[in-house]
Amino acid sequence: MSAPETAPGNAERTLAAALWAATVFAAVYLLQGALRLPGLIYDPAAHRWLIAPAPTGVQMRFYSDVLGASLAGGAAFALRMAWKSARSDLGVLAGSALSVLALDLAWFASRIFAALR
Repeated sequence: MSAPETAPGNAERTLAAALWAATVFAAVYLLQGALRLPGLIYDPAAHRWLIAPAPTGVQMRFYSDVLGASLAGGAAFALRMAWKSARSDLGVLAGSALSVLALDLAWFASRIFAALR
């Protein structure tokens, strides 16, 4: 059996879609926390879920942020795969994805260092 044949631009299109998904995931994840948008928060001490803009005490907002960012990233991947463009500038897409990821790291590092004071 031989391997299935792929179109020459299919790998490039898939990579471009993955870079779009990574960029959108990182941007949405950052914006949910920075703008304090209401989200689903779990309180492990009380064993309950609530909707609030920011967690307090031991409450966790991680699940809601990851779910929202994953849905947005998946939608971006699907839209980019459906878009039938000839070529993408992969360098610009990679730079965008890495820039937004760097912003995420800087934001969360600043929150950690601010809490240490």
